[in-house]
Order: sequence, then C-alpha cells, then structure tokens
Amino acid sequence: ETAVAGKLSDAAVSGGNLTFSYECPSTGTDGKVAEAQSDVLLAYSKHSSSDKGNVSLMYKHALSAVCFKVDRANKCTIKSVSLSNVYSKGSCSFDGSSISWSGQSEPKEFTETFNTPIDEYLKDDYANPQGLSTEEGAGDVNKTFLFVPQSATDEKKVTITLVVRL
Repeated sequence: ETAVAGKLSDAAVSGGNLTFSYECPSTGTDGKVAEAQSDVLLAYSKHSSSDKGNVSLMYKHALSAVCFKVDRANKCTIKSVSLSNVYSKGSCSFDGSSISWSGQSEPKEFTETFNTPIDEYLKDDYANPQGLSTEEGAGDVNKTFLFVPQSATDEKKVTITLVVRL
C-alpha cells in the first residue's frame, strides 16, 4: 500500500481502467523533500500471457514536475525553496492511453533546504570553478518536486530564500 516515497492507496482495476489515490510526501530527511519524492510511472499493453516474444510498453508520468535550477549566481547561499498551498492528494484514473486526475485536496507547503554556498556558478560555456552540474537532478542546486497535477492559482506561492554576501 505504501510506495517508496508517497502513499498509493485504493488501487483498483475495472473495465480495463486503473484507479488509485495518491499522497505526495511533504516531509523528508533534513529538509530534503524533493529528494524524498519519487515519480509514478504507468504503462499498459494489450498482450496476453499466451503471446510470445517481447512486449512493448510506453510509460507515462502520472505526476507533474517542478524543477529549480541555478542559472547564474555570485556570492550567495541558496537557503531553501518552498512551494505553498500545493495540493498533496488526488485520485488518478488510467485507461491505458490517458491519465486523468480529480479530487485534488489537502494543500500543504513543500520545502527543500539547500544551504548551498555559491561563489561563482555560471552556466554552460562559462567558468564553473566549483564543478557544479547544470544537468537536471545533479548537484545540490538542482531539485525537482513532484506533485499531483493541478492548476496554477494565485493561492499557490513559491518562496526562494537566498542570502547574498557583499
């Protein structure tokens, strides 16, 4: 019933449709919420167990991703990134080709703590003396939050806490 990094419950299959409820974790070890989250992937095949050979599966991401990356920074410390009033729960339906979500509820705050000092971090062709990666998911300055899909509204907020050293 409990997934590695989220709670999947009430899973059922009826008429070829998979339905389940999901709750995104809003806490992690030492403020590492994004690191505590895992994606939910869904796939379907019409092959039966009597079919021989390989079975192709096309995977679909069920959750929405929000990624934060440092592009250019100088003499600062990224303390944290928070997303507030973001729904943590929802119900998913998968018919083999499309994914739909409903019943999004329980707005929460999701905070990733970085405390990462950056002295001269420049993207791509520029000098990168600290060896920090600009690739998604690499290093301490790139984090991806995963949520049940939902509309952006005025109630949802992003807060970035940054300390600039002069």
